[in-house]
Amino acid sequence: MQELYAPAKLESKAKRDVKLVIGCWFLVGDLKPRSSHPRLPFLRSFLSRICDCGTRTLRDIGGKLMGPRGDFRVGMGYDIHRLAAERRLVLGGVEIPHPKGLLGHSDADVVLHAVTDAVLGAAGLPDIGECFPDTDPSFKDADSRNLLRSAIDRIETLGFQVGNVDVTVHAEAPKLSPYKKRMAESIAELVKANADAVSVKGKTNEGLGAIGRSEGIACSAVVTLVRHRRSQNG
Repeated sequence: MQELYAPAKLESKAKRDVKLVIGCWFLVGDLKPRSSHPRLPFLRSFLSRICDCGTRTLRDIGGKLMGPRGDFRVGMGYDIHRLAAERRLVLGGVEIPHPKGLLGHSDADVVLHAVTDAVLGAAGLPDIGECFPDTDPSFKDADSRNLLRSAIDRIETLGFQVGNVDVTVHAEAPKLSPYKKRMAESIAELVKANADAVSVKGKTNEGLGAIGRSEGIACSAVVTLVRHRRSQNG
């Protein structure tokens, strides 16, 4: 990689900025660090041109791609609840007509619980069970939207914001196709992300296991967090 720096005759501080840009390029373009890669000639030309823009511009380019310190987090969440009579079925903050609902201490919204756990995990915070224990009477029949809002407040104090959310709901019934768009919009609003940054998918269990027997519904979620860019005075 040292050969990339020589033509630009960069000072040490600018070299660090170029390394950041190279690292971003490898991440986004899956560029392998070997001199025979066909993208390297273009990358050399690209770096030579942007080096003339100065160190500040290089930092801005790297920051826009990766954040000020390359702080990019991924969290995974999972939840499952049993279906029971005389309960509302709420998924992703959307009430769905169904003969049964999910049983739990709160409203048992497995989708928001999985997303909340993924958000907390990505930020290195305690899980949803520790933050909102089912032994606390104040969370009895709680609206899971408020739990997710609280999790978002916590990560924002650490300087994070949600990049995207990918959700898979595992349920034999009901069919979720008519509700996926509303669920995605609900989640996007709660996590303060664009609607196109949230994906909701529905999968059956092909009749296998407790989910396949329609005894419960589960959800898995993946969330990315990015660190807010700091101002020059911050």
